[in-house]
Amino acid sequence: MNLPSSNPQDSVNHWLADFAQAEGMVGLQLDERGLIGLQVDNALEIEIEVPGEQGLLYLRAALMPVPAQDRESLYARLLACNFLLQDCNGAAFAIDAERALLALSLCQPVSKLDGLDFANLLRNFIDVALRWQAQLTQELQAGLPDDGPASLPFGR
Repeated sequence: MNLPSSNPQDSVNHWLADFAQAEGMVGLQLDERGLIGLQVDNALEIEIEVPGEQGLLYLRAALMPVPAQDRESLYARLLACNFLLQDCNGAAFAIDAERALLALSLCQPVSKLDGLDFANLLRNFIDVALRWQAQLTQELQAGLPDDGPASLPFGR
């Protein structure tokens, strides 16, 4: 697709600059490690990473600290959501063990994107992460339901 460069980091930097301009943000650029962090609504931390020459774009959102209680119910629910990735637009739930955070992550080949695809992917990822962050925070404050994950759509 319309890559401004054969270097994946250069392509993503170009798209980040366009995204920043469209969103009224100060210029965004990957650092020397191929990483940038964004703060969204003072509530959500997003990492964008394009490591080396792998040609992969990683999006990660730190949703919340791993809760001290009701972990099994939460993990069962999130694994069920990961099954077909429908409730999270292709992203998957994960645990950042180093920082003890519940995260949402997504990986895409840079070669399959252009500037418009990148902007849409990032906007959708942010929207999904904000929605899940709010939903999980509310559910954990109220106590997760005891009935486990919703039934899975086998045989449809």
